[in-house]
Amino acid sequence: MSDQGRRRPRPPASRKAAAARKAAASRRAAATQTASEAVTAKPAKTVSARRQRLYRIPVLGTIAYVVWPPRTTRPGVIRRSLSSALAIVALLGIGMAAYPWAGESYPFFYRVPVEKLIEWSNFLSDMQTNRLQDQLEKDFLACGDQYCRGEGDPLTRIEIPDIGVNTIVVEGTTPSALKAGAGHYRNTPLPGSKGNVGIAGHRTTYGRPFNKIDALDPGDRVILTSPIGRFTYSVIRPPKGANRSGMDAAWITNPFDWSVVGKTQGDFLTLTTCHPKGSARERLIVRAKLVSSEPVARAAA
Repeated sequence: MSDQGRRRPRPPASRKAAAARKAAASRRAAATQTASEAVTAKPAKTVSARRQRLYRIPVLGTIAYVVWPPRTTRPGVIRRSLSSALAIVALLGIGMAAYPWAGESYPFFYRVPVEKLIEWSNFLSDMQTNRLQDQLEKDFLACGDQYCRGEGDPLTRIEIPDIGVNTIVVEGTTPSALKAGAGHYRNTPLPGSKGNVGIAGHRTTYGRPFNKIDALDPGDRVILTSPIGRFTYSVIRPPKGANRSGMDAAWITNPFDWSVVGKTQGDFLTLTTCHPKGSARERLIVRAKLVSSEPVARAAA
């Protein structure tokens, strides 16, 4: 048999089938790779868009950016732990801010840690105020027999025996001045002078000297000791038509009602503080009438 007879060429159909199988395998591999890339890319694109919308929300977006920042790799254990801790802190912080309005509806397991944090923050602010009050005591004595009228200077001492208040009141009601706990409205008369003396005090922070003024009763005493004398005021009933909300001597008004520290017929003392506790939404007012004055010599004795 000749060589030509022994060599049988592969049929053309077999070569075509092999080429077709190879092409089909290539297409399947390409399709699998494309599908895998699409599955990987699609969630990243969706998450990115969702986060972008979240980051644009005022306040909440900033918190979310810190707690859940954009990233391209899987976070480590430390990063996940830190993010979880920050999320808990943010949740408790929001709870503290909303406590005056919604605290009563908080579930027990959430309300307790929020209240503990509020107490702790008050403790820290009280420490700062106590240090400031110690310095104000010294400065108050250094004023001698005249008033110190600079913003934040010690002006008078206020004592309310029935609720345990004994605080140095500074001149002015700016935020920095009120870190002392209580401040004198600069546009009102000086303690003991004719007219309506106005004093503002914190209710939940910075020593919270006015924390319990809603518990005062008509007839309770408020004593102002100044460089020129000692003046005793007696708490009076709220004016007719005032929003008393069940209180005997205090009433509630809006925070822009400046008439409460305006001019009056007679010599009075008006105390103002925030209402409800922990919120500046309203103002709580107590007014007392001047009933006695002692000169500085008798006050010192």
